[in-house]
Amino acid sequence: MAEGVVPLTSRGELAGALDPDGPPALIDFWAPWCGPCRAMAPHFAAVAAAFGDQPIGFHSVNIDDHPDLAEAFGVRGVPTILVVQGGKVTDTVFGMKTSRALKKMADELLGRRKRDRLKRLLARG
Repeated sequence: MAEGVVPLTSRGELAGALDPDGPPALIDFWAPWCGPCRAMAPHFAAVAAAFGDQPIGFHSVNIDDHPDLAEAFGVRGVPTILVVQGGKVTDTVFGMKTSRALKKMADELLGRRKRDRLKRLLARG
């Protein structure tokens, strides 16, 4: 589903990334002046590309260009990654992350999605 990192530039786009019926997502809040953000960017892009055929979104928000989006989630430092599942922020992760850590986060999100889908199917039973 994801073809790479999709920039979010409006409240509408952010709301789309938080759609309860949409895929889980990782949303990276960053700034161009932030060294750790710049160091993490290639890792985030590589993991997004590696998960390109999976039902998971990888998004980025430049807080200098869109401070209102950062403010909506109380983002005060960068890099900050919001972990989104079922339209809700389920975790907030601070600081630079390696490809390995980002891949683990994505794998966990996809695993939760499968477990949630199975629970719904069994509940219909």
